Amino acid sequence: MKRMLSVVSLCSALLLTLASCNSASLPSASVSNESTVDSSSNSENSVDSSDTSSSTSNSGDTSSSGSTNSASVEDVYFNCVFQNYDDTVLYTTSVKQGETADYPYPNPTRDATDHYTYVFNSWNKPLTNIQKDTTFIAQYEYLVNQYTITFKNFNGSETLDSKTVDYGESVTYTGVTPTKQSTAQFLIHLLINGLWN
Repeated sequence: MKRMLSVVSLCSALLLTLASCNSASLPSASVSNESTVDSSSNSENSVDSSDTSSSTSNSGDTSSSGSTNSASVEDVYFNCVFQNYDDTVLYTTSVKQGETADYPYPNPTRDATDHYTYVFNSWNKPLTNIQKDTTFIAQYEYLVNQYTITFKNFNGSETLDSKTVDYGESVTYTGVTPTKQSTAQFLIHLLINGLWN
């Protein structure tokens, strides 16, 4: 009988011990579960933050790329050559695209001929809005030369008539008929005037 009581007491003690152990382990599991949830939440927040950072980084990259492309555009220049009518180079310069070429010297000249006098008029192309390499050639207008024709008597002391005509034109004498004394008349003239030695 005593043995049976001892066994019952021992079983009761074991049951109490097991119950005590189970109640102590339950809060730990609960804490562990909550910790797991918090960890998962933090992980999601970390992913969201990473995505946001990545999006911001990509946006920054795009802006930076656009700025780089804008800064990489360079000005374009073209060669402009100024020549005289005979292809003599007068001046060479570089002009930015879309701007105006400038000839910084006095207008070029061209020697006159017997027939014409030349006056500079313009360049053969507009100097504005340069879009390619360009050669400008001097353009001249010409004036027909005029000449004065004088008619004199045989000794050159008397002007009988004078005309102004264009080069190449004909001239007509409209003065009086010139005269010249004969040799006898000339000798008499000398004797009368005491000029004969």
